[in-house]
Amino acid sequence: MNACSSFVMKEEKRLSCFRSRHGWLRMASIGCLLANSTFSGCHSARNRLPVSPAPAGNSPEGIASASGSTPHYISPLAYWKPTHEFLIHAPRSLAKVALTFDAGHDDRAVQRILAVLTERKVRCTFFLTGQFCEKFPRSSRAIAEAGMELGNHSYSHPKFSRLSPEEVASQLERGEAAIEAACGHGAKPLFRFPYGDSNRRSLAAVTAGGYQAIHWSLDSLDAFGKPKSANFVAERCLKRLKPGDIVLMHVSCPGSAEALPRIFDYLDRMGIEVVPISELLLAQRQTALRTEPSRFRALRKL
Repeated sequence: MNACSSFVMKEEKRLSCFRSRHGWLRMASIGCLLANSTFSGCHSARNRLPVSPAPAGNSPEGIASASGSTPHYISPLAYWKPTHEFLIHAPRSLAKVALTFDAGHDDRAVQRILAVLTERKVRCTFFLTGQFCEKFPRSSRAIAEAGMELGNHSYSHPKFSRLSPEEVASQLERGEAAIEAACGHGAKPLFRFPYGDSNRRSLAAVTAGGYQAIHWSLDSLDAFGKPKSANFVAERCLKRLKPGDIVLMHVSCPGSAEALPRIFDYLDRMGIEVVPISELLLAQRQTALRTEPSRFRALRKL
């Protein structure tokens, strides 16, 4: 064997070893690229709505009449590993907030909410129950076709602290199936507990089911007690909103829909961007990694 052949064989062996040891790193990079290619369209939420084409016109009628199948959807959280902690708010240093809408028993404000979000070119996260999707399939489909992010809100909106792990799993599975049937794609991994009610057992069951629990840091109180006016919702939000907040609102409340323009105008003046929950989750993960450099020591040694 001459020197040249020996050198080539050694190089091939070294490269093969490198590929074997670092295959996980290559796969992680591919995963990030796939997620970013989908997510890049919503990184600046005021620029455009990704995932699906905008419905015809910005009027509520145009949104309600949107038809056709939802394009193939890849969640920016496709590679997300759920944690046993709630996301309550993002880092306060982040000039972003998430407006979230729970959908349980009534769709009266869906069309108006989607009209405002489409006009403002903003993506928000909607947490849907399975029964909502079965009762209001057109509104559910319109939410998905408008490019909004979806979350699972259970099937029948029970108090999860009273459920067994098997009952929790059933609520998650039935809710996800109904969401996928109505919207064209599922909501995993985002989940919000009905009433915000949970305990360690139910949180563990939700995490084991592959879902990330999402709470809120600012309740608009739009669904608490008597119907709230647009002025009530707007004033409550404007006085309390801080960077990183997750705001709880409901698609059953016309007052919230009417308050949105004032809320958006205020956030524009403050230089705060409205983004879906997925962007806050990813931003929080990046912040955590920057503040825990020890996780990268192994990489630096390779």
